[in-house]
Amino acid sequence: MLAWLVQPAYIAFELAVAARARGLSLRSDTISDLGATVCSAATCSPWHAALNASFVLTGVLFAAGALLLRPSLPPGRLVDLAVLLWVLAGVSSVATGLMPVNENPALHYAVAAPLFLVQPVSLLLAGWALWPQARALASFTLLTAAGCAVATVLFVAVPAAELDGLLERLALWPVKVVLGVLAISMLTGWPRGDARK
Repeated sequence: MLAWLVQPAYIAFELAVAARARGLSLRSDTISDLGATVCSAATCSPWHAALNASFVLTGVLFAAGALLLRPSLPPGRLVDLAVLLWVLAGVSSVATGLMPVNENPALHYAVAAPLFLVQPVSLLLAGWALWPQARALASFTLLTAAGCAVATVLFVAVPAAELDGLLERLALWPVKVVLGVLAISMLTGWPRGDARK
C-alpha cells in the first residue's frame, strides 16, 4: 500500500521543482517543460533530472501498487481491467521520464499519451466496481474520473496555450490523490462485498 500512499507526494515534489525553475509557469507551461534537460534563453529547470527520475519512480510504484493491491480490491472484471490500465499508466510514466520532451518531442508525447487516456477510464471502472460496498469512496473516484476526463479533453482539444499547464495538471494530479485515498481506505479496512462482475 506504500506504493500508492506516496503517490500524492509527487505533487509536492513537482511544486518544489517548479519553485526552482526560471521562467516557467504552472498555469501555462506543461509538466514536461519542467523535465526539459536543456535551458533556453527564457526558461530553465535546474531540477529536471530529479523530476524525470520522479516520473520513473512514481510510474514503477503506480504499476507495482496496482498489481500488489489487486487481492485487496473488489473482485470482478471491472477491477481487473482497471488494474491493467493502472499498470499501463505506470509504464507510460516510466517511459515519459526516460524520454524528456526536448530530446525527442514526438516520442515523448507518444509515450506520455496513455497517461491521459487510461487514467480517467481506470478510475471510472474502479469507481463503478466500488459502488456496491463503498459508495462514498466510489463517488469520489467517479467524480475525479469525470474531472480528469474533462481536463484531458480541454488540454488536447482547446488551443489555449496560456492554460496548458493548468489543464494538464488538472488531468493528472487528481489521480495521485485518488490512489492515496484508495490506499488509506484499504489500510483502514473499507467495506468489502461482492463487486459488479
